Amino acid sequence: MTDSRNILFVTALPFEGACVRRYLALEAEQGVLPTFSNSKYHLVVSGTGKARCAAATGALCSRFEPDAIDAVVNIGIAGAVSDTTPVGSAWLINQICDAATNRNWYPDMLAAHEMSETRVTTFDRPVTKETRGVPETGLVDMEASAFFQAASLFVGPEKIITAKVVSDILLNPPGIDTNVLTQTMEDALPIVVNYINKVSECNTYTRLVALSETHMNYMQTLCNALQLTRTQQEQLRQSVTHYVQKYPNATLPEFIPARVMTARERNTYFAQFQKELLR
Repeated sequence: MTDSRNILFVTALPFEGACVRRYLALEAEQGVLPTFSNSKYHLVVSGTGKARCAAATGALCSRFEPDAIDAVVNIGIAGAVSDTTPVGSAWLINQICDAATNRNWYPDMLAAHEMSETRVTTFDRPVTKETRGVPETGLVDMEASAFFQAASLFVGPEKIITAKVVSDILLNPPGIDTNVLTQTMEDALPIVVNYINKVSECNTYTRLVALSETHMNYMQTLCNALQLTRTQQEQLRQSVTHYVQKYPNATLPEFIPARVMTARERNTYFAQFQKELLR
């Protein structure tokens, strides 16, 4: 498969996959895992849990050259911690925490969107509010951390998207109506897919835009001044490309290299500069 705009979906539950399949008009394929495709979109239903999700994500991603993947998406239901979080609301995940290891990942978000953002904490088993380690805010699930790590083996963080639809408020015992959740997923999909297509367009454009020597020197100066990480360097490249696309005749924003003493100071300064590029 050589389509340069492949968008890959991973869902855990069959009803989640069925919603995506209907909305995107996907056809079933032969394979060990439930897999569905059309010319642009491709879906695998992994089953619940981190191990299954990681295996299915790797299997789907390995079918494509990394440059032929515009986005890898995990979409599905999640429990909310706060009673004030509306059941049925759709959220774009800006932080993923693994409860077992306390590791955190921060997906890149370079495209404008209308969704609310929050964090998700991934557990090895279903939890309630009384479960040890449940955070005070955000959402909880059983796949996101494994999905992000597996997808990261094939594409950069700017192409990895996690979106969740709130199914319950950590009910104890759980009482979830699948019919209600199906309608909730179907209502959320247009918003989520709209954002995914924006990311796809951004990544496609980035491959086509050739940055000038001035742009490259600009980025190198900032990378050296702030000692940016590899992920931050990629974020900067994406942001500069976005700026050049939006303001083709404008000069890149001036910056005064701060005397960065700590990683926190660097991250704070870099975040401020990113906002200027993405305005």
